[in-house]
Amino acid sequence: MVVACAAGSGANTDTLKKITECVVSLDTADSATIKAFFKWVSASVSSGSMKVEATGAEATTLSELPPPPPEVNIVV
Repeated sequence: MVVACAAGSGANTDTLKKITECVVSLDTADSATIKAFFKWVSASVSSGSMKVEATGAEATTLSELPPPPPEVNIVV
């Protein structure tokens, strides 16, 4: 699964949606928000790996990943 991240309030998510359906945005690009994003990405990779080991299938949607922190917004 590819997850694209738009950082900052002025980021254009339309271009990212052309790359992947899984787009998240960070309203601010400060160090705390970016740190929270990468912690979530790390937890998602770990969770996805466990799912593959258990079922043989990869996660294909954001709903199959751990919930993102409040700083990370799912773009629909």
